[in-house]
Formats: sequence, C-alpha cells, structure tokens
Amino acid sequence: MLAIGLTLALSMGVIDVCVALLNKPHGFETLAAVPPSILATAAVLLPIYGALWVVLRAVGARAHLRAESLPPALAVALGTASTLTVLIGLHTMPLKPQTVFRAGMVLAQSVIMGAGAYSIDVAIRRRDGGRDWHRPIVVGLPIVLLELLLYEWVQVYFIDRFFSVPSALAIAALVIAAGATMASVRTTRARWSTTWVLATLALLLATGPVVAAIGARRADTVHARGRGPARAPQRIILITVDTLRADALSSYRPQAPRTTAFDQLAQDGMVFEHARSPAPWTLPSLASILSGQEPAAHQTNGFTSTLPQNITTLAEYLSGRGYHTAAFVHNDLLTPMNGLSQGFDEYATLYQPGFGDSLGMRTLQTVAPSWFPPESWPTNDDQTRLVQAWLASNADSNFFLWVHYFDPHAPYAPPREYWTAEPSPTIGQAFEGQKTTTQGLFVPSVRDREAVRSLYDGEVRYTDASIGRILSTLKALRLYDDALIVFTSDHGEEFWEHGRLGHGHSVYDELLRVPLIFKLPGSTHRGRRVGAVSTASVAPTILDASGIRYDAANVSVPSLLPAIEHEDRASEASPIVSGAQIMFDRHEAIYFDRFKYIVSTVDGKSELYDLSADPLEQHSVAATAPERLEQAQRLLEAHAASAASLRKRLRIEAGATKADEDTVRRLRSLGYLK
Repeated sequence: MLAIGLTLALSMGVIDVCVALLNKPHGFETLAAVPPSILATAAVLLPIYGALWVVLRAVGARAHLRAESLPPALAVALGTASTLTVLIGLHTMPLKPQTVFRAGMVLAQSVIMGAGAYSIDVAIRRRDGGRDWHRPIVVGLPIVLLELLLYEWVQVYFIDRFFSVPSALAIAALVIAAGATMASVRTTRARWSTTWVLATLALLLATGPVVAAIGARRADTVHARGRGPARAPQRIILITVDTLRADALSSYRPQAPRTTAFDQLAQDGMVFEHARSPAPWTLPSLASILSGQEPAAHQTNGFTSTLPQNITTLAEYLSGRGYHTAAFVHNDLLTPMNGLSQGFDEYATLYQPGFGDSLGMRTLQTVAPSWFPPESWPTNDDQTRLVQAWLASNADSNFFLWVHYFDPHAPYAPPREYWTAEPSPTIGQAFEGQKTTTQGLFVPSVRDREAVRSLYDGEVRYTDASIGRILSTLKALRLYDDALIVFTSDHGEEFWEHGRLGHGHSVYDELLRVPLIFKLPGSTHRGRRVGAVSTASVAPTILDASGIRYDAANVSVPSLLPAIEHEDRASEASPIVSGAQIMFDRHEAIYFDRFKYIVSTVDGKSELYDLSADPLEQHSVAATAPERLEQAQRLLEAHAASAASLRKRLRIEAGATKADEDTVRRLRSLGYLK
C-alpha cells in the first residue's frame, strides 16, 4: 500500500509541474525550483491517499471486496482526479455553482476509472494466481515521468521549437531513457524493495535543491574588484523609479504629498526642473539613460527590442575602469534579453514569481513564504533589503550600482501607512483597472479619478520611503557624502490630462517631464537649473564626473556637468527630442526655446505649444505661428539626420528578441497589450 501511495504522490507531483510548464512561467527556469514543487504536491496527496485507504479498506471489508486490489484502484482514481484538477485548473477556480459541477464531473470520472482499475487487477490476479503483476509500473512510472519532465523543461526553456534537430535529439534521448528505465526496473525485484527505491527517489529530489541553494548562496557573495581612478568618485549610484512624474514630488511641486528622501537629494544636489524623458515608456527611455543615445539612434523602441551590442554602455565604460558594476532592477521589460545588462558584473532582475498553476508551489508559497516568495514578491521592501545587503557586502570597494524600482507603476496599491487620502468606495484600496480603463470598458467619475491619483501618490510616498532607507544605509556605511548619486525616472504617467490614463500612448509632458537630480561627491554643487534637458544626458554626465574619457560623437546629447558646475548652460543646449511612442500612434516631440512641437509620423498631423504661456499643452498655436512651425520641422529633420549618421557610424540596426508566451502575458498584465 505504501509503495503504491509513493508512486501516486511522486507521479502526480511530476504531472503537476509538467502542466505548469505549459505556460512557460517565471520561476521554473532553474531546475532547482522543480523538485520542491514535486515534493510539495506529493506531500499533499500522500496523506489524502492514506486517509482514503483507511476508509476504503473498511468499506471493502463490509462489501467483501478483494483487499489487495483496492490500493491500485484507489491510486488510479485519485491520480485521475488530480490530473484532471490541474489540467482544468479546478484548484484555482472560485467557489461557484459551475465549479461545483466541474468538481462533480471530475469525481464521477475518477470513480469510474478506479472501478475499472479494480476489475482489471482482480481479473489479472485470478489468471496469474495472485501474483503482484504491477510492480514494474509502480517503480518505473515516476522515474519515466521525471524523464518526461526533464525533456519538457529543456524543450520549453532552451529549444523552444518542436520541429527542429535539437528537439528530435531530445525526443530520441527521452525514448532511450524511458526504455532503459523500464528494462532495468525488472532487475530490482531481487535486490531492492519497491518502497526503498521510491523513498530513495524522493530523498534525491529533496537534497538536490539544497545543494543548488548552497552553490547559489556562495555565488551571491561577490565583491567588487579593482580600484577606480583616484580623482573619480569611488561609488556611483544610479536610482531610477518607474512611472514617476516630476510633479508627484514635493521638491518639484510643494503642494504634492511630502517626499522626504527625494527632498533630501534635492537639497544636497543639483535639481533639473525641466528634464524630459526620451520616450514615454520604459525600455527605450532606460536604454537612452544607460547609453547616452536617443531612441532614434539606439533603435531599442519595441517591446522585444534589444540594445545593440555595438553601443558601449555606461556600465561597460565604468567596468573597464575597475568599477564593480551591479544592478537590481524590477520590471519585466528589463531582462538580459533586452540588452540592458551589458557591462554589469551582477544583474539581478527581480520579477513576480510565477509557477503556472502548480499545486505544489502554491502550497509552498503559502506555508513557507520566506523560502518560496508568494506572487506579491518583490515589493519595494524586498528590493530595498537586497540592495542594503549588497551595499553592506561591497562597502569597501569601488562600484557602480543601478537600482530601478517598479512602483509607482500600475496597479496602484500602496501600503496603508502611505495613503494620502481615504480610499473611495468605488475604487477601493487598490486600482487594477488600468487595462479596462484604457480599453474604455470602465469610465471613472471625477471623484474616482481623484481616488486613483491618490493611490498613485501613495505609491510615490512608499517608494520615497524605500529610497530613504537606501540613503540611510549609505550614511551608516559612511558612503553617502563621497558618493555620486543620480536620481531620475524612465517616464511619467497621465491622469486624464489629455483624456487617457497610463503611459506609452502620447508624448505630452505628463509622460515626459520627470525628475532629475545629481548629487556630486561632497554635495559640492547644489541648486536648481531651469533649462530643458534630456535624461539621456545621464550617461555622459556620470562619465564626465568620473573622469572617464569617451567619444562625444558616440552620444546623442551632451554632458550636464558644465551646467552643474558653472551656470545654467542647459538652456543653451541643443533641442531636446522625445519619441518612440508605442501605443495608438507614433509621435515625436522636440523642445526648442520655449516651444514644443509634436508631429505624427503616421499621418503628419502636428501640434505646437508655447510652454511659457500654456505649460499644460491645451492650445496648439500651430496655425498662428508658421515661422516657429517651420523652425521645428527643420530642427526635427536635422535630428533625424544626426541619428541616422550615428547609427551608420556605430553600425546600429534595430534588433529584436523573440517574444515568448510568458513575455506576452506579462506585457498584457502591465497594460501594454490587449
């Protein structure tokens, strides 16, 4: 009975993971995550099997059923029920009449399969004189299923194409391994008991992840190497925050909810009041920040684009001068596949764990969340703790650290202590309806819109507190004063200023105007600059401040160090260009003098705003200022020619990675795709 129960439990654990892998989820990319899920499912099913066996044995005795045929019959019934449950996702469905009906159908089919298995077992035992005929199946089934799981894992995460030579080789290896397993099972009859073989298999599954975890823990304790230039700042920290409007910070708009950490950086550094993002969404914007090139040059402008390897990134420059480079980033768009990891010795992509609908992993996430983070991980607090630990481990070394926080990106769900107002009855404590709002399926009232913005402001305060803890850690380690700290955002967020919610869909200033603060070592330069600048200037400015030589012809925008050290030369800089809109249309915007010109690259429709008189961009003056309109068009044409020349110089071509099903699913969850 125990051997059959172990076979059932282990087999169902493997099948559970096999079904979860069909969606190619995050979390199972490393094999170390697979055995715990298998064993967790087994741990759930084995007691259920034992309890049902006690009941069935009592019922069987009263009904005069053949006792030795009941364990395999029960295993078949419970196995059928478990398999159907994970296949249709019954364990994830809410309790509704339809769910109860489906559960009844699963139960009925399972009972029928169990009864059939009982009849077959009785018939075979009578023919063979009661011999235990199914022992090879009991021993071999979980092993063969494990081999099938390994094949599926390799197919999903490495091969990814069924009709290919590698896939055919993997299938051949699976067939050979399965055949060899079943052939060798017969030889265990005389030497090892069935229960001993299955218990050994379970033990191997349990010890494998422990060894892997020890190895991974050792690999994480990496320290910086080498020394940077003597005159340069020894520690450089770049902090970027996703979806952060400039006017959400009290250092930019005094009426905004208080943001203490950002205000501290503003007091200790140089604040650029009119910084613009090169793009209204994450990937092209951060590509510009790390490369010093605008989207028209680096061409990382699509959801699956890759930053060209021909471009030397900020991290590569700094790594070449002896800095240890590390990144802790939280956004599903910032994977190494997109090329932003170029030059980083350590690149930690923090993403919400996903294990499909694996029953085993859901169980582990509930009973052991510290070892198996739930789907709410990583929060700002989780990310901050990782950064603090890294800083403590590398305090004596020269480093460049990039930290990218995901909040206040949607969904807006700040912890209670950071609320800026009591939630409205309609919106509640969290707003996850950005997708339905963008699609027009939900039209919030004016009060609802205020409630949504309030939740966003709460997330800004939450992120501010997280960055405050990083600054406190830097001070406790005596790194803050001499560090070069740069803070900015990838883009802003619209709250119906031009009729929509979210980002990526326009190039108005609610999406492009972002904070930008440079705190130099010793806080030697403080104040504010009012000229328009681009966050693409971050890379050349850090290189200048670090005394690292680079070819200025390889970047799209100049360094801001002269403006920081001397005077407001930013107002004399070349025009600022933003583009790479990803949704609804394709617009480009250019800032020059006090004007902003917006043009659609699809139909050529244009807008022109005098930002000094109309900072909210509500009234286009394109019809009344033809000279300015013509000037803007010339400037944009010159910019396009300059970007084309830079692409030719660096041999840049638009590259794209393949968007797998999991990437598409996560882009949908972020609201980018329908």
